[in-house]
Amino acid sequence: MRALIAIAAAALAAAVFTAGARATDFVAYEAPVAEQSAPVYQQDGFNWNGFYAGAIVGWYTEPGDTAFTFGKAVGVNFTAGNILYGVEFNLLQYNFGSFDTWNASGQTRLGLLVNDSTLVYKLVGVGYYNGGGSYGTYVKVGAGLEYALGQHFTVRGEYHAKIYPGGCCGHELRAGLLWHLN
Repeated sequence: MRALIAIAAAALAAAVFTAGARATDFVAYEAPVAEQSAPVYQQDGFNWNGFYAGAIVGWYTEPGDTAFTFGKAVGVNFTAGNILYGVEFNLLQYNFGSFDTWNASGQTRLGLLVNDSTLVYKLVGVGYYNGGGSYGTYVKVGAGLEYALGQHFTVRGEYHAKIYPGGCCGHELRAGLLWHLN
């Protein structure tokens, strides 16, 4: 009987191990299929190159006087990597309360694009003012921060220091909303 149990166990083991070997012979290997996902729309960064125009408001102060300012800005920017070069022209009215002064100026900008939507820059320029019985020229230096809103608009804040030929100086804080034609 022992011999019969040994033969039955050997036959059962042979059948189990042989069947397993045959099962692997008939199954074809299938590579895992990558899950297909919907394409993701990635919006490009803000395009700082090109022409722009917009509105400016601000506050100007000089020894003995202050003024509310408002006006227009037009300009053009060029970028090389994350460096921005620009030229801008402003036409502003200064309301001193008892009189108004018109001011036209041009400035160059040199900036650093911190990321796709943020620009930090410095500026230098010259200007001409006329009103309230006086007129003349000045030099200005300053700095600003500009931030992109969507694909066509930016908001900015600037500081300008104005130096007049007589040595007097003025300080101006400006805010602007600009439309970029890109």
